Amino acid sequence: MDKIYRDSPCHNLQQVVIEAAEKHPSLTMGFVKSGGEIVEESFRELLFHAGRVLHTYEKRGLKRGDYLVIATDDNQHTIHHFWGAILGGIIPTILQPPVSFNRDNPAAEKLLRVYELLGKPHVVLSEEARRNAPEQIARTHIIIDYEIETECCKKYCDSSPTDTAYLQFSSGSTGHPKGVMLSHQNLLSNVDAISEALRLTHRTVSLNWMPLYHDMGLVGYHITPVYIPLHQLHLSTDNFIKDPFLWLRTLSSKRVQITGCPNFGQALINRHLLRKSPGDLDLSSLRAILNGAEPISAQIMEEFMQNLAPYGLRPEAMMPVYGMAEATLAVSFNPMDEKPVITSFLQEELVKREVAIEAKGSHAISQRIVNVGYPLKGVQLSIRDGKGVPLPEGRIGEVWIKGDHIFKGYFRDRNHPLQEKQEWLHSGDQGFIINNALHITGRYKDIIFINGKNFYAHDLEYKAIQACALTYGKFIIGGYHAPEEGHDHIIAFMAGSDNPKTRAKRHEIAEFFKNKLGITIHHFVFVRSNQIHKTSSGKIRRFQMIQDFLSGKHKEAML
Repeated sequence: MDKIYRDSPCHNLQQVVIEAAEKHPSLTMGFVKSGGEIVEESFRELLFHAGRVLHTYEKRGLKRGDYLVIATDDNQHTIHHFWGAILGGIIPTILQPPVSFNRDNPAAEKLLRVYELLGKPHVVLSEEARRNAPEQIARTHIIIDYEIETECCKKYCDSSPTDTAYLQFSSGSTGHPKGVMLSHQNLLSNVDAISEALRLTHRTVSLNWMPLYHDMGLVGYHITPVYIPLHQLHLSTDNFIKDPFLWLRTLSSKRVQITGCPNFGQALINRHLLRKSPGDLDLSSLRAILNGAEPISAQIMEEFMQNLAPYGLRPEAMMPVYGMAEATLAVSFNPMDEKPVITSFLQEELVKREVAIEAKGSHAISQRIVNVGYPLKGVQLSIRDGKGVPLPEGRIGEVWIKGDHIFKGYFRDRNHPLQEKQEWLHSGDQGFIINNALHITGRYKDIIFINGKNFYAHDLEYKAIQACALTYGKFIIGGYHAPEEGHDHIIAFMAGSDNPKTRAKRHEIAEFFKNKLGITIHHFVFVRSNQIHKTSSGKIRRFQMIQDFLSGKHKEAML
């Protein structure tokens, strides 16, 4: 049997990439192009290119402890620049590259905010982005992603485990992205736990389509496969969205064992499978499809597995997981080689008494919740009430997390970067534990209070999508507090224009909420698809949608 873990422990990320190049020089990373061809690069070549990048940085005056923004649309260039920064003790952050710097471009707005917050550091951009960059970004601070020195720097930084290694900026639902400061110890603790949970070996093959500016893409599908190391493949998110069957074909042809696909991706695959066949596939090699990054839909997950079962996909390969950037990435995983567990709980007990009681054949209205597994190695979980008091099994409260993988704190400003963290991480997620397994019910900020009950926005969306034949990601529920009435007002957003067909659908949705759920939709809004705010993993940014409505950006349709 192959050795699962590393030959020796690491104390920083520099050691991770150097040892990968020295001990496993022939192992490669593959970059899948739109036509299916794959560009391979060995770990030895990775270290060489990262050394060239570091030499470029040093010639531009960057030094240990400086900040760096990487915003290039090429995965291979992004990886070279990330490791070049790590080798020099420079602290990088990877951001979504803006398509343009026009107004109302969320990626551009976020990049400019981070640029100012970090004290106007150097920025890695594509040639096209450099040409369109506003004067706010000093031209002397821009580094073109492919313009690097031919000479390779071979003198690397040897960071302390507690040094800040990376800044992961949140999606910034309030418009002010928060910088999660991760140390070398945080990252190494988490990737080691992930490696053990997934039973990774040097013969494992992984495939990723998540963007590298997302923690799952960078930590889960790049740093972890360098840490072991193993053969990792990367498909750009844009190419996945344009042709999701390219992901399936690559899984089949390269005999991939580890990959990931949250609700957004599964729903996209399901829609494509309704229209055409993906061709000859063999998905029997898959051992784990990590499913997280947003509340897990049991319905979408089951449909996805049923659709791909004829192509050899085993039910045990679906792995519900839970994590967050402040915990580096991973918190809990469903065990390998075990089917996902979906349990029906009495909805009345969930929303009124905040206690999880199994339906067990009851005819009362129930809510299906996916078990997201058990804490990874080194992770402690606790469910707490509003006063921080631990709750017993089955009681719903806030998920608190503790361990070496918990971030150092939030970045505050250049002169006083570290905003101190608490001993336990308060996740902001609501959930409960039964038989040591974690169940997530929703985000506190996405709970809607109406008729004396708490409703989860994502659960209301799923019910309407199923009952009214709506498209996942094109129908969004949000709520805001109406103090004069003592409860929340519900807003329904739907992609499309106001016409007879969509008006009929709007009426159908309103009647479903009123007659089946006992809920009144107070506002109905038609929006363009590009007005639906999403995070890098496809998760809906409801807060921003609601703020747009309240500020008058969207015109309300009459119910």
